[in-house]
Amino acid sequence: MAKKTWIKVKRGILAPKHRETLGKRLWLYLYLLDKADWEAGMIYGWKDKDEADDINMPWRTLQGQRQQLEKDDYITCHIRQYNIDIEIHNWTNPREYSGKLYNKKNRGYVKSRTPKTGQVASKQRTTTFNSQTTSEKPQITKVVVNRSSIKRALFEAGIHGEKIQQQLSSLPHMTAEYIKAHAYKAEREGTDKGLLIHKMKSGDPMPENGGHQEGCGCDECRQKYVTGKYAEHVEH
Repeated sequence: MAKKTWIKVKRGILAPKHRETLGKRLWLYLYLLDKADWEAGMIYGWKDKDEADDINMPWRTLQGQRQQLEKDDYITCHIRQYNIDIEIHNWTNPREYSGKLYNKKNRGYVKSRTPKTGQVASKQRTTTFNSQTTSEKPQITKVVVNRSSIKRALFEAGIHGEKIQQQLSSLPHMTAEYIKAHAYKAEREGTDKGLLIHKMKSGDPMPENGGHQEGCGCDECRQKYVTGKYAEHVEH
């Protein structure tokens, strides 16, 4: 079965409630589903103008429909410097027949941002009862890691398998910055993809300075000292 048809049936997009809610945006939503990465439920590097040209739609119309889809909670748009990453809500992987939903939104929690890590912290109040007294426990803070950013970093590093992505993203030391630093260093040194995965799974120290260890003696890093913060000490 074609991917788009499979997802339409799986998600029930042709149901009257979806047709009524989506209206004219139904076609654009199906187009988004067709472009999404199967395993992550994400569209990377989306540009409204380029996509509008591809489907012969005025780009202002496409932009408005995309924004309305986000407002109606069908997608989340992550604005990047030059493009947009689009997260499809309640995504199902066409290769899986379990019906498991990805990119689900957490509900019933009060979300706040921690100033140091930027991770989302969720607080939930717990009340316990016994036969004589009623007591209320202190609020419990649960840290929710932004797994979508980790999966995106793995995807950009060329690690696309769902199984290995899940293994790596479940490690406590794994962050998007950690992945990007190791991937940058691996690209510079021509490191094999298998060795890159092994290093990250083993918890090798995170390379600093964009893939270089602090105090790196290569010509490129030394040149940064000449043209960077120590430039005033160099005699010309």
